Amino acid sequence: MSDSVDPRLPDWMKNSAIDGFVAPVVGGGCEMGAATARTFSTNGVKVVVANLRKSHAEQMVAEVVKHGNQAITVTMDVARQENSDAAARTTIETYRRLDALVNTSVMTSLRDAREPRPPRLNRSFPRQQRAGAGTCLIAHPHNSPSSVIVHVSSLAGVTGYGQTAAYRPSKVAPIILSRQMALEWAIDNIPVNVVIPITIDTPLRHTVRPEILPSRRDRSR
Repeated sequence: MSDSVDPRLPDWMKNSAIDGFVAPVVGGGCEMGAATARTFSTNGVKVVVANLRKSHAEQMVAEVVKHGNQAITVTMDVARQENSDAAARTTIETYRRLDALVNTSVMTSLRDAREPRPPRLNRSFPRQQRAGAGTCLIAHPHNSPSSVIVHVSSLAGVTGYGQTAAYRPSKVAPIILSRQMALEWAIDNIPVNVVIPITIDTPLRHTVRPEILPSRRDRSR
């Protein structure tokens, strides 16, 4: 968790030639997804805000439109393949192209590896797999020559934290999936990347015990 403020202006990507691109952002209604959608739209990208909670997606789209940029919303539960189908179909029907897909979806809870029955593990791990594979496979036929796929994982996918028996395995999935997709989709000239951010202070801070928050902040400086 970092207390520093990003000194860059919101349109710091203006010179990166992404103006006019179309980018669905899975989980784009809040936290890192919302930050991604906001940055993209400020720099000329037409954003498709795909989010489980419709109200969050609508708030993000309203913000984007208020600043004179283009965005649409789709309600999306990454565990349901038909939602992925609909998101890709809506993107193509609206904008006639797809240039980038960013997957920031997350499911988190405090669970101990010693628990005899892991209900959260049974839900969170398949959910993260579907979030990446399902959406990307549906989008694949529509990708433009400039397309790129980005999965957002977590430090929890490469290191250990207490009570993350459900969360950690779910964040390993995007890392392995990205490697596999990068290998197989190279023939289509579609780069696939995974981002592993430092710990970020978001509303999900309630899932971290208060006494260890300072150590998380220190590790991210």
